[in-house]
Amino acid sequence: MNQLKRILLECSNTWESDENTGIQRVVRNIIKEAPGVEKDFAVESVPAIVKFDHFRRSGKKPLMSMGKAKCLYFLKKIYHKTMPFLKHFSLPEKVEYFLVSNVRRFMQVVFGILFFPLTIRLFFQPKIIPRRGDVLLLLDSSWMYPIWPVVEKAKYDGAVVGLVVHDIIPLTHPYFFPSAITERFNDWFGQAVGHVDFFIGVSETVQKEVQAYLEQNYPYCQAHGRVGFFHLGCTLDSISKNKSVGNGPKELFKRNNVFIAVGTIEPRKNHKYLLDAFDLVWQECPGASLCIIGKIGWLSDHIVNRIKKHPLFKKNLFMFNDASDTELNYCYRHSRALIFSSFAEGFGLPIVEALGYGLPVFASDIPIHREVGKDFCTYFDINDPACLAKMIIDIEKTGKMPQARSNNEYKLLTWKDSCRELFTQVHILSRSQTGWMAGGSYKC
Repeated sequence: MNQLKRILLECSNTWESDENTGIQRVVRNIIKEAPGVEKDFAVESVPAIVKFDHFRRSGKKPLMSMGKAKCLYFLKKIYHKTMPFLKHFSLPEKVEYFLVSNVRRFMQVVFGILFFPLTIRLFFQPKIIPRRGDVLLLLDSSWMYPIWPVVEKAKYDGAVVGLVVHDIIPLTHPYFFPSAITERFNDWFGQAVGHVDFFIGVSETVQKEVQAYLEQNYPYCQAHGRVGFFHLGCTLDSISKNKSVGNGPKELFKRNNVFIAVGTIEPRKNHKYLLDAFDLVWQECPGASLCIIGKIGWLSDHIVNRIKKHPLFKKNLFMFNDASDTELNYCYRHSRALIFSSFAEGFGLPIVEALGYGLPVFASDIPIHREVGKDFCTYFDINDPACLAKMIIDIEKTGKMPQARSNNEYKLLTWKDSCRELFTQVHILSRSQTGWMAGGSYKC
């Protein structure tokens, strides 16, 4: 391609959303740090959103976006509360499909009408026209909205297109997701193969998974050398001095023996394993405490009911579903250790966040956790709850943590470091896109 001049950072979903899960944290921090990194690469970074079939510069999040996010969250809560009733009519899959496919578009229309003056203002906001010398980097969860028509325009006008891959778990572990999610993600990734010039994973593990998936399923796409990776930062970015910590965390962490598990409650996070392990722990050490911190996700009604109906719920077993970064910061600072029991991850931000607080970390023994946690974590067998239970019981009885390398030696990445790694990959990979797909259209 011609000399790289601009990196257009597509961030539509995070700009629209008020969620605070891993992808939104990554997007927010890359956008935030990009202006301080761009000069090292002699490029201009431009945060871009898709509005009215064009890219436009993102600005301050408008009131209607925050209102829309709150309405979506309210609808999710209603859905989770009505799930037991819907099960009697075999409706959950149909409802999931509707939520995934139609609700966001419906809400966009409704709020576009309710906030008509703001909608008009967005319509007349100057367009960003991708051109030769630009890289359009799809940084956000673009599988949630129709991105490819505007990407095709960008490629036609000469831009090179890159995709940040947070994970491909719906492709490699589809049984952890509703069928509507896997179908949509599958279609999105297939479209990506036909439109994207290079891929950048959020870890080396994701890079290898993408490379292997492309070679197995799209062997004629010449994927070798077009998949890179970078690593993520470790700090919470939304801690506010103006937000207080709720009474729940304050009261709970007066104890000094609380283990925490951080992450959305959904099947791949493996909370069942945690409960199985702690049921064994409580037989021998009834004073141990476990606090699960995370929003309620899909296919989680069974595990949430098990938590709420557990005889030790609100005694030794706790759950916070709406913790802010300010409260999460408090939990990290006052807990005994983090337990991260996932079956599959793209990165595993809670691991580096906890290590950044100097907190001991227990993690399931899977490749991504070994990559991120190295020998600074204690690993347990993901198929044997007794393995973790024994570790916790030993800690409760002896007061000593298992031997792991000191957190003080862990090299913590800032989000600025992470952004610099990402821009380095963009610079390297975009320069090689002269004969495969750059500035044109490629269909496998």
